[in-house]
Amino acid sequence: MKSVKRMVLGIAVAWVYACFGSEFTDPTQSTQYIDCIAPTTRPWYEPDDSLVSLHAVWWKGDSDAVIRKIKDGLLKNSFVFAWTHRCIASWITEISETLYRRGDSPEITNILHQSLLVQTNLNCGIALPPDWIKKAPDPDSIKTNLYRDIILHAYIMASPVPMTFLAETVVKEFSAGQRKAWYAAATEKALYGDSWEDCLIDRPSREVLRYSHFLNRAKALETDPECLRVIGNPFDPGREAFPTPAPDGGKGAGDGRVAPNGAARFIPRVAPTARPWHEADDSLRFVNARLAHGRDGGMVGLIGAELLSQGTPLARTSEGTPEYVAELLDTLWRSGDSPEITNILHQALLAPTNHYREATFRAYVMASPVPMTVLAETVVKEVPLEERRAWYARSGVKKLRAHDWIMGFIDRPSRESLRYAHFLSRVKALESDPGCLRVIGNPVDPKWECQQERKDKK
Repeated sequence: MKSVKRMVLGIAVAWVYACFGSEFTDPTQSTQYIDCIAPTTRPWYEPDDSLVSLHAVWWKGDSDAVIRKIKDGLLKNSFVFAWTHRCIASWITEISETLYRRGDSPEITNILHQSLLVQTNLNCGIALPPDWIKKAPDPDSIKTNLYRDIILHAYIMASPVPMTFLAETVVKEFSAGQRKAWYAAATEKALYGDSWEDCLIDRPSREVLRYSHFLNRAKALETDPECLRVIGNPFDPGREAFPTPAPDGGKGAGDGRVAPNGAARFIPRVAPTARPWHEADDSLRFVNARLAHGRDGGMVGLIGAELLSQGTPLARTSEGTPEYVAELLDTLWRSGDSPEITNILHQALLAPTNHYREATFRAYVMASPVPMTVLAETVVKEVPLEERRAWYARSGVKKLRAHDWIMGFIDRPSRESLRYAHFLSRVKALESDPGCLRVIGNPVDPKWECQQERKDKK
């Protein structure tokens, strides 16, 4: 679905460029590979360089070409900031993510700075379908920029530390009302030392730390009382890779009662696991331990009891249930290497009634011990042919593909792409259906055994 949307969006944007006589190469074309690339390993205060190698290949050795293309796309044709068509926000979001994951070129923050300040006419009068551009209520042009929230996020993620220039720009160039709204949204992502929830996090995410630092810089420059009230007292991470607001801050947190999906809200706030792909993801282990307060079975046991209970949410389709089940599964596979995790997922996968069987399967892929023999055998033997064929087809976009030459130049594949590649390699050896084998194709098995041997020799 994502690839189809990108194709439609690319055609639409290319058409606009053609209308204005511009040569067009969509700078978001390479975003189809973003999910296959691991997050940067640099500390939060250094630039994110995760897309540098991909762009070097995609743009034939000129990795800065994408920056020039994005600059042209945003600033030479700044009328896009007044468009209200639903696809434009997605396009600007992808372009801005491509920028802030592109390394430490000064041109990146220069583009984001200009994009944050640019304004264009609501009724600029270009020949576009009426629903693509919002018309002003009177003949006079109204200057606006409808996508500043997206640009500001990218600017925070890309800005050199300390973020003095960005903070000064926000405070000096925008109204108190606009700043207050931005600060309120930023506090949802920032780290606060007086928050017991934040003190449960042992390894805050890059986003959390960058927003915390930005709010500290802005607070030092702010004079508006309402803005200062909204900002509060965010924790300034300094130059530590994974600072902790208060080592004992989580003690006594809450009253011992926690919902089975209680850890899900921490997922975007914790850093990705540092373990290799063939080991279990433990990114929520610390949070789970603090939330469970010594409860028998911990959070894993609580989730298992919920998923495997007589009134299991897997058998319900009422409003909110799909999101609830997704939170349970996402928490489960990030909870470490307890055999109970895969036992729960195995039983849930084979449950007589499970409206979320594919989601359960995907959590199982992310949690399964390597090699994934039991999972592969279970899928081949227990899942109906048409259903597993559809699973393989939808898994194919996540794997490392032998026939895709771009894949050979991704220097750090993501955990997800490596796990799906390994699973499809294992299941291919067991499959006998020609249709399934055709869909699986030739995945590149990451060969974890070699890595394990090197680890064992140390």
